[in-house]
Amino acid sequence: MFPPDGAPPDPPLTGIGGGGGGGAPSGGNTGYPGGAFGCNPNQGSRLYANCVRQMAALQNGPSCTSGSVTNPLTSAQTGLLGGTSFSSLSAAQQLVFYTITADAAKIGIDLSGYTLGSISIAGSGSSQTELYLTANNATSLFDLTTSNSFKGSFAGAGWDPFHRGGYGPGGNWRQTTPTNSMQIVATASGDISIDIDPNNPNLFGGGNLGSVFGHAGNVFRNTLTGTDTNYSNVAAALNIGISRCP
Repeated sequence: MFPPDGAPPDPPLTGIGGGGGGGAPSGGNTGYPGGAFGCNPNQGSRLYANCVRQMAALQNGPSCTSGSVTNPLTSAQTGLLGGTSFSSLSAAQQLVFYTITADAAKIGIDLSGYTLGSISIAGSGSSQTELYLTANNATSLFDLTTSNSFKGSFAGAGWDPFHRGGYGPGGNWRQTTPTNSMQIVATASGDISIDIDPNNPNLFGGGNLGSVFGHAGNVFRNTLTGTDTNYSNVAAALNIGISRCP
């Protein structure tokens, strides 16, 4: 299906899980454990890649580009997108959106009071990789930060000169884990930006000396290279499975 001009057609779809006899599996990643789109990862790398690409094309159309995230979205993730099509995001933006929102769901953070604003990618017109969310109403930030799941997982992180909002106008919070710690920074209007840092620099909010120095090293390296957090590494560390178009 959809071979490039002049290229031989791909082998027929094989190894589709779920007993569908070659039809598209329902529910996204069903069938073989660890196999994207229900494809059998044990059938050989070329056949598996062809299966994934063809099934992704069936779901997303022939515009499915290499590296695009193909995980089925939850209703919460779809709602957060608002009027934005997930397929309209770049592969890097899809990875950031999916990883952050999947992690938020895992720790019980309800983002239903927000809608996607934008996603910046370091090195692509921005110095930082951030997920920016727009408040749907005047109580969105209050509802988020007063929830039991938020209060049980986050601590105030003081003023932050590197993010809009910082401490004074809106607030700055970090997840109280030493590594792969989510940061949420708010503006006075209640809009928020979210990222996940490999190391937590908040010594009094879940961090330790190792994570404080680790964060300093991360910032130094990112400043020199013009990069930011590697969300493929973050997703793997948080056991968030990512499926992509080959």
